[in-house]
Amino acid sequence: MSEGRQAFGSCVLDPQRRELSRDGRVVALQSRVFDLLSYLLEHRERVVGKDELMDAVWPGRVITEAALTRAVMKARKAVGDDATRQDIIRTVHGHGYRFVADARASVDPEPDVPARTPGAEALDASGATRQRAASETGPSEPAAAAPTRAHRKEGPWRWGLPALLLSMLALLVWAWAPWRSEVTAHGAFRLAVLPVLDHSESPDLGWMRLGLMSFVNGMLAEAPEIATVGDANVLNLAEREDWRGPLQGAPTQRLSEELQAVHGASHVLVMELAADGAPWRMNWALHADSERPRLGTMVGDDATELARGVVQAVYGELLGRSHLATDVDIVSADPFHNEAYSRGMALSLEGRCADAEGYFRVIMDAEPRLFAPRHALADCLRILGRNDEAEPLLRVLVDEQRAAGPSRNLAESLLTLGILLNRTGEVEGAGPVLEEALAVAQALDEHDLEGAVLHNLAILSEDRNDWAGSEALLDRAVLAYRRAGHEVLPGEVHSLRANLAMDQGRLAEGNDHLEHAVAAFRALGDRRNEAMMLNNLGYQRREQGRLDEAEQFHRQSLAIREDIGDRVGVGRIHGMIAAVQAARGDAEGALASAAIARDIAADTGDKLFEAIALARIGSAQRSLGDAEASRAAYQESRAMFSAIDDEMRALQVELRLAELDLDAGDADRAAETAARVLGRARSRKLAQAELDAMELLGDAALAAGETEQAALEWDAALDRVRETGWVAKEEGLLCKLANLHLDAGDLSAAEPLVGALAALDATPASLGVRARHAWSSGDAAIAAGLLEQARDLAGPAWSAEDQAMLERYRGGSP
Repeated sequence: MSEGRQAFGSCVLDPQRRELSRDGRVVALQSRVFDLLSYLLEHRERVVGKDELMDAVWPGRVITEAALTRAVMKARKAVGDDATRQDIIRTVHGHGYRFVADARASVDPEPDVPARTPGAEALDASGATRQRAASETGPSEPAAAAPTRAHRKEGPWRWGLPALLLSMLALLVWAWAPWRSEVTAHGAFRLAVLPVLDHSESPDLGWMRLGLMSFVNGMLAEAPEIATVGDANVLNLAEREDWRGPLQGAPTQRLSEELQAVHGASHVLVMELAADGAPWRMNWALHADSERPRLGTMVGDDATELARGVVQAVYGELLGRSHLATDVDIVSADPFHNEAYSRGMALSLEGRCADAEGYFRVIMDAEPRLFAPRHALADCLRILGRNDEAEPLLRVLVDEQRAAGPSRNLAESLLTLGILLNRTGEVEGAGPVLEEALAVAQALDEHDLEGAVLHNLAILSEDRNDWAGSEALLDRAVLAYRRAGHEVLPGEVHSLRANLAMDQGRLAEGNDHLEHAVAAFRALGDRRNEAMMLNNLGYQRREQGRLDEAEQFHRQSLAIREDIGDRVGVGRIHGMIAAVQAARGDAEGALASAAIARDIAADTGDKLFEAIALARIGSAQRSLGDAEASRAAYQESRAMFSAIDDEMRALQVELRLAELDLDAGDADRAAETAARVLGRARSRKLAQAELDAMELLGDAALAAGETEQAALEWDAALDRVRETGWVAKEEGLLCKLANLHLDAGDLSAAEPLVGALAALDATPASLGVRARHAWSSGDAAIAAGLLEQARDLAGPAWSAEDQAMLERYRGGSP
């Protein structure tokens, strides 16, 4: 803003101090709201459009109009205006907003000298801190260098017992009563702990940035009155904002506001390590909305004990007590083990789970009963796909925590176990485990954890094709997230809504949800989930016949998963690429990709996707003409689906086996199988298998020369498809019925079917049918134009026969 202090009404806005005062008193204002008010004031000679305002206040960000509306509402409240009076900020409907109050220059007062916070070393008189000097890299030692007792004499271990005694005498100073809040309910505070700012310039201490963040986060969560934002969520947001400090100032304020909006954080803790001499200093700042941050310093020679001291200080600020919970240690009473845990968590947060494993095992060897390192190891093993090691460890933790009574540790252990069981295909076992986790989270009023459990239960229902049940659970998850303070819903919610829409063939709706999910995950820097959404966009494009775009999305997802070491995800993406290759007619490529997917899934214990990969291998072998190999792969796939109680997919593979019978000329046997599957699917309310069976009955009738019966079967299937809203299946049936009537020369019967195809998203198949109808109706130019569109969508799948047909259409009237 180019103007100086501006007065309007009873307010004065000072752009240099970034302060708004009303009636002589400073009004607490969020940074984005201040920017919005300043921008409107500066451009008060005109109406400012909503898009312009969003670009100015949230540059480079994708936000909703609802976020802008909330910011305007807060600005109006701050200046004493409201949506009814609009004396200062007026809404110009259909255009935007305009600052309408008379403004005048205001004389700058003498500058105030801020009081120095006692004990807050490394702060200058302005309250600013030194800018970060060291790079934020992880540990420089190789992965094999997990700590052993012999290492205690080197690097950060070198002080021993005297240092521990000194750190226990650490200096703790902070401001008291005016800022302390009263606790009214469980989880009254929701803290986000930022990565530690390290000014030591020592590569030996690089682990502290993330390790101490995770260590402090875990200790804070031990207080029943405090909930914490997950380490990974905080890190993703901080890295997206390229946050490098300082303790207080505009960058930290903006990040705090983001954490409040996205994750419902009521407080944000910033720590800064100054290890350029002895003793070390840990400066800290605790930020809260509309309040000046509280500052303090801890002094000592052991990093984890300094971190404990900061937690004690935060307890004092929020809870009125300056001691940690006495019933449980987050890790250990041994500083050596605490540092090992912190180093392991730093590596885990960087996605280096294989490197983190050694640190957790060192602690477990010495203190095998500690919860935190065992749970961290189990989660790493799960991510690495070593489920046979993770599951027994998680079951031990669950049994121990059950005996101790309801706790967040119990709920988190149950949630991790439930996710693992679902991934490995033990669907029936996953349900009760997740239900127990939900009951514990609800009993503790842990709304964020409740939302996560409900979301995973919704995924479980989707896997069972209970789409209505999944939607209901997802709606409950949204309510839980809202109660936890989330203004912006997690991207996982949009992701599952997209999956549910695509499951039912509503591709356009699914695409909208996917784009919201991609934007949400990219905004948070969550690469793992961004990769998942890119994969789903590829699936959506494949269903639309846009195969080049589909493969591009899958390849982007594959690159991210390879970069972050997500081997399970790499296997799944190869399976999706196989499906694209099969749609192109590249059976050899599809077979190779599906084999890679099968091998990785088998190696990581991903039974569901191993069975899916086997089914894709069967399809590729069928296309290559190897019926025997195809049947063997399908049979193995069917057995695996049955073993993991996935009856819907088992029935679908049964139909693929029937198609092999049809290929061999045995239409009667194929029809018998289709009828049997149809009865089973209807009794179990498995809509996808039911519709596939109805379609195959028509295919079998056509193969037997019974065209009228085929039309009847396909008509019945089309009616059922329209009841379920499965658009992708509707297109295939419309194409078959239209071609059947065109083969018979019945243009009037084909015409409404072709019209229905024109109302759907265009695919190469639907465009081909429409072109054939136009050609048969004497519209050669229209036919050629439609087939040219089909060619552009088909890409490499466009065949020589397709090109010959196009040339024929271009040649003139039939």
